[in-house]
This record gives sequence, C-alpha cells and structure tokens, in this order.
Amino acid sequence: MEYWSLFVDLLKTASAQVPGGMGTVLGITGTIFGSVTTYFLDKYFFKSFRYLNKQIKELTSLAHDVTLKKEAAELKLKRLNAAMKTDDIWSRKGGRKPNQYVQKRSAAIPITIIANLKGGVSKSTIAANLVAYFSKQGERVLAIDLDSQGSMSTLLLGRSPVDSDASKTEQLFRPDTTGDKILQVAVDAGHGLANVKLIPTYRAFDAFENKLMLKWLIGDIDSQTSRPIDARYFLSQALHDPIIRNNFDRIIIDAPPRMAAGFVGALCASTSLLIPTVLDKLSAKAVGHILNKIKYMEDAAIFPHIKLIGIIGTQSTNLSSKPQRILQVEQDLEALLRSHGEPSSLYLKDAFIPEMADIAAAAGSDEIAYLTYSKTQPYFAALGQIIKQRTN
Repeated sequence: MEYWSLFVDLLKTASAQVPGGMGTVLGITGTIFGSVTTYFLDKYFFKSFRYLNKQIKELTSLAHDVTLKKEAAELKLKRLNAAMKTDDIWSRKGGRKPNQYVQKRSAAIPITIIANLKGGVSKSTIAANLVAYFSKQGERVLAIDLDSQGSMSTLLLGRSPVDSDASKTEQLFRPDTTGDKILQVAVDAGHGLANVKLIPTYRAFDAFENKLMLKWLIGDIDSQTSRPIDARYFLSQALHDPIIRNNFDRIIIDAPPRMAAGFVGALCASTSLLIPTVLDKLSAKAVGHILNKIKYMEDAAIFPHIKLIGIIGTQSTNLSSKPQRILQVEQDLEALLRSHGEPSSLYLKDAFIPEMADIAAAAGSDEIAYLTYSKTQPYFAALGQIIKQRTN
C-alpha cells in the first residue's frame, strides 16, 4: 500500500505540472505500463511458451522416430525368424545380383574354389601347391584364402599370418569392392613366386563373417548405397571386374569348411569347383553334403551352374594295390556323382594326393611341397593339368 500511495502522489504532482492535466499523465502512464508489461511477458511468459512448444515438437519427433525404429526392429526380427525356418538361409529371396552378373561371370578368367564342408582333407595344402604349380607354368595367379585358419596364407607367405591379414580379406566383402581394391590389398607371395598375389586371412575374419551373415538375415540396408546388404555377391563384383582379367590368368580360392559368408561369396564368384576328400566312408558322406548344398543354391538361382572339375582322393597310401575299403569308397563316390547328373569319371581315380612324409614335412615348416620336394611334383602336376584342361 505504501508503494501505491507514492504512485498516486506522483500522478497528482505530474498532472499539476504537465499540460493537459491528469488525462495526459494517464495516457503516458498507460503507454509506459503497456511497454513494461510487453517486455516482461516477452521475456518470461512468451519465451517460456516458445521453449515449451519447441520441447513438445522435439518430443513428438522423437516419439515418431522411436515408432519407426520399433517398426524397423520388428521387421528385422520377422525377417530373422523367417530366415531361420528355411532349409538354407543363404538361398532366401530379397537379395540383389550385380549388374550383368551372369555375363560377367561367363567372361571371367578361371576361378576355382577348392572346397569341402569337412575339415582335415588337405584342402589348403592342395590349394597352395596348385598355386605354385600354375605359377611355374608362367601363369599370373591370384590366391584368395577365405579359411580363417590361414593355412594357405601360411604356406604361401612362408610365415604365420597375423590378425591384420584378416582385414585384407574383409576388403573383398564390402558393397563398394572393385578389382582396384583387390590390387591394393593383395600382397606378394613368398618362395620366389613373383607372379603370385595373395589375399591372406586369419582368425579375425570369423567375426567379420558373422556380422555379414547377420546383416543379410535381417535385411540391413547399406547407408552409402541405400541398397540391401547382400554379401553373397560382393566377391563376384570384385573378381569379375575387367581389371582382374587384365592382371591375372587364374584365381585359386581356399574355402572354409563351413557354409559362411566367405564360402557362399566364393561359390557365387567361382566358375569351377574341386572337392578333395579322404577316402573313407565318413568323408565320402561329406562330399554328398556339399554337392546337395550347391545344387540347392543352383536350383534357387543364387548362382549359375558351377563346373565340377572333380573329386580327388587325399591322404591315402599304397593306392597301386587298393584295399577293399578304399575300392568301396571309390564306388560310392562314383555313384554319388551319377546321382547328381555328373559322369562318374569326375572322381579323379588316377590323380590323387597320397599321404607322404614330404608333404607333411613341407606343411610343418611353412614350405610348399611342390617347390621343395621333387617326389611330390608329379602328383600336383597331374592335378594341375586336369584343372587346366577343364577350365580353359
């Protein structure tokens, strides 16, 4: 009340001194009061209102984003559940082949995948020695190791691979992979194989393959290309690049003994297949398993027909006088080939890789038997000649 009395007295004094009296003073006072009121409203009330309105809009946008992310997560979960119910997760629809995939594959240089879904069949040993054989024949060879054990890498480098080698293999399985990228990451092989380039790998590639498979299962989208991440064809995109034809005459791929991203990518890229197997019943059944898998994917149009070079026996001794158990396994393999519409002659009865101390000694010292022990050369040379005849 004291402030109000002072205010009234101030108005009376002003009205006595200002022309127009109280009316003029009240007008001026009203103007001042309005300005002050507007100032305080704008500074406190309207500013708070604008801030509150901004927060409401941000929360509304956030709620919308959360809804979209929830819907996207539910869709990915739905795709994952659907994929897990299929016989072969790599054969589901929804992927996208590279442009002119079939034509480029047909025009590619020979790309041979050496594969078996059973380990311990001398797959990596054969791959490394074939690389050496073709190199000595004057061919420019690209060797690709997709088995995270790194056995072929060890043999061709003459040293044990390291985790950083796996990052080179990973470069082959990206949406933007090209032939140029392969030339950048390939390393020189050891043992004086001047015309051999190697894409080495090691254990870290395992985790990378798992991530690729998960992205494929949930239908993840590549942020750069806005296209589905279809890891099945990344390797094809690179190996079918004309720059690869200009720099190499042949590609040898050592596949992992499991149906992972690397194996499937190699199947989609390759033009021919060699299956090593130990000559026993258990291993023979594994050959049937890989043939069934490949036929299933061919029938699903994941890739065109892969030319089967043959099935080659390994780790057997005294095959000049074969015991009955080996003869039975050979008959089983020939019958298996006929059941898949292939000639029984694709079991390479006369070209086998025996169990030899020299081959074991070379592998144990990070050497290549074909280059180190002359007694082993006829076996790998015979196999190499068959491959060259059936792929050129």
